[in-house]
Amino acid sequence: MKLFKKKFPIQGFKIFGRMEEGGKLFFGFIPLLLAFTGIYYMGRYKNLKNIRSIFIYILLTFYIISLGPVLIIFGHITYIPLPDLLFYYIIPGFSSMRRVVDFGIVVFMILAFFAGFGILKIEDWIEKRYNRPNKMKIFVFSAIFLLTTAEIINIPFKKIVPVREGDNVPEVYKWLSSAEIEGAVAELPTAKGYYDKYDPVYGEQRGIYYSREMVYMYYSVYHKKPIINGLGAVIPDSFFQIRDRLYSVPDSSAVEYLKSLNINTFILHTSDFDPEDVKVWTDENIKKGGLNEVARFEDDIVLKFNQ
Repeated sequence: MKLFKKKFPIQGFKIFGRMEEGGKLFFGFIPLLLAFTGIYYMGRYKNLKNIRSIFIYILLTFYIISLGPVLIIFGHITYIPLPDLLFYYIIPGFSSMRRVVDFGIVVFMILAFFAGFGILKIEDWIEKRYNRPNKMKIFVFSAIFLLTTAEIINIPFKKIVPVREGDNVPEVYKWLSSAEIEGAVAELPTAKGYYDKYDPVYGEQRGIYYSREMVYMYYSVYHKKPIINGLGAVIPDSFFQIRDRLYSVPDSSAVEYLKSLNINTFILHTSDFDPEDVKVWTDENIKKGGLNEVARFEDDIVLKFNQ
């Protein structure tokens, strides 16, 4: 499974159009109902039937491609092959696409088109049923707007990470901003595993790793020193190679590897240490690795390689 996922990015819609990885795309049940209503409504007009058929074919094609190389149902990989797996090998460009799930955006655009005709159907029904339809239109369309908003709204209260600013930044970053640093800085603890939600050991901790690396990036704007930490849409393999060496200290090959990349300064945030950090960054290993303590600020320790 890990080998397959490494070769093919397992991304696609779950049931009801939710992405498996990379965030969420959810069209909403109310707009979906409006879209089906619009499809039915367009069938009543001969001059719209051909347009409706073309858009339905495009919708189905892009939806199937957006499912990715294998079928995923409620988060479970079935390993049932899908067209994207074939396109990966025979169509130039598909093998370099990072997220085929983005084809789903085209699906949503077409559904929005059909939903517009669904609105026209409701408007037509109201006008035929009521003598004074304007008030009813305001009520019905307001209800549709509010219900749709309630379905798709996402307020990430739990994702807010507290950080300091100005003179309140941690002392270690104040020191770092004025210190003469040669090469890059590594902040620990850093991510474990490979940000893989299916990782049985580290999968549940991904949110913590995301937040921690983003905080490191935030404070780097303050101290303006190059760091090996961070987070992005695409994480290079070199990040994990460096990470593995950081947790192999005091092994001589790990030390030489870090020095060869000019990574000479290490900040240990001991209050955030995971069990792996406690095991590796002991006083004995620090001494064996040729590292000296150059500064300490409560739970933050700054180390440098011996010159």
